Amino acid sequence: MKDNQSILHIFTIYLLLLFITACDLEVYTGPGEISELLNRTVKITSEPSGFFITLNGVEQGLMTPDSLTWLTDDDNVITLTSKYYNDTSFTVVFDSAHMKIARHIDFTIDPAMRGSISCISQPEGAEIFLNDSPTGEITPTILQNLLPGQYQVEFKLPVHESTIFDVEVYSGLEFLVDTAMVDTSVWVLFNEARYNLPIDDATSVAKDINGITWVGLNNKGLAKYENNVWSLINEANSFLPDNYITDIMTTGSGIVVATNGGLFIRDGENETVLNSANSGLSQEMVTSIQLDADGGLLIGANAAFFTFMNNVWTSWHALNSNIPRAVITTIEVDCQNKLWIGSGLGLAKLENNVWVPLEGQVFASYRITASGHNRAGDIFFANSHGGTASLVKYSGDTWTSLESINLTGIISDIAFDQENSIWLATNSGLFKYNGALTHYTVDNSKLVSNNLTGIDIDTEGNIWISTGDKGVMKYKPYNE
Repeated sequence: MKDNQSILHIFTIYLLLLFITACDLEVYTGPGEISELLNRTVKITSEPSGFFITLNGVEQGLMTPDSLTWLTDDDNVITLTSKYYNDTSFTVVFDSAHMKIARHIDFTIDPAMRGSISCISQPEGAEIFLNDSPTGEITPTILQNLLPGQYQVEFKLPVHESTIFDVEVYSGLEFLVDTAMVDTSVWVLFNEARYNLPIDDATSVAKDINGITWVGLNNKGLAKYENNVWSLINEANSFLPDNYITDIMTTGSGIVVATNGGLFIRDGENETVLNSANSGLSQEMVTSIQLDADGGLLIGANAAFFTFMNNVWTSWHALNSNIPRAVITTIEVDCQNKLWIGSGLGLAKLENNVWVPLEGQVFASYRITASGHNRAGDIFFANSHGGTASLVKYSGDTWTSLESINLTGIISDIAFDQENSIWLATNSGLFKYNGALTHYTVDNSKLVSNNLTGIDIDTEGNIWISTGDKGVMKYKPYNE
């Protein structure tokens, strides 16, 4: 019994000690019981905000606006740093009457913090825009008293390509923008580097009656140029059945596009696809397209030809006709409404629903690469032979070889201007024929490539040229 009382006594003492210890922990608030009144604090703000805060040469991992706390009563050297502004330092000293201090640094009112941009152009006189806003200044000049940071500078000069620069302005420094502006009075280049659009590898070009330029691309879709803005139409954002474009035909209200996956028809904002699943187009790799006088569709493929007239499909292929066993490269309708097709095996004319090969005429070979017709209804066929190309004219029932047109390379497209001059896009440059032959190349003109894939001429006389490696060019011969 006495032993039990001893144990109980010891246990009581143990609980008492635990209680006393717990009470001590609850009332202890910090080393030396320092009052919050002794917390030396500096609140730092800046205009603009976002400056890094350094204390006595040590980065604090803080940015304005923020506070430094529990500082010493010694000199506290605080430095504010930024990528674009000069470093600024100040010293904070505490005394018993001032334990909480606020410091605000306005960098915008210090002239030493400003920077400038020197603007030079050749030729001079370009308007200067800063972040899309006019400055009222022209080159050459210096834009002074600028707050540090990022700017977009644009030079604009009539009949020259606008030039845009991304500029970084630093305190006390002058950034130089010096450029030779590209003259667009005669030649204009549209390429991927300038417009961030995959238009370098183009297969064809066409200008519609609404002033829109359409460019067929090699496995990249269809490019559209409207109101000085380029956009891209492809399988991902439209009903375009395939991104490889082989031909473009403009209509009275839109375009018809030949692709490796069928036909794509765009009428305003309405889009229609014709393929083997929903039409009589049994072969979807379309190589050429044309419209007849009544707006009927004429469609060429590999050893196959299709028409779609008055909602009726008709087809010619190896199993039901004597159509040439080759890729149909071009289609024409003559003044008598006779239908012609050109291929790697020459020309053929449809007579009484039978394809009649053209033989014994003035062609140097049987390979037809392009065709076109002028306002008089004359049809011109280009043929290739032994590394050279020539042109043959069909007028009525008369064939004439244009002996002056005998050039190196392959003719890929033909166009006619308002004076009935003939323009030829070839893989050896651009040719003009008006009784004499003129040859434009990268060596004697501002043509950026000799590898031309398509050509079209708009109502203003501008010549649009697609290339297979350097983008699209607009040529204004009337300004030369």
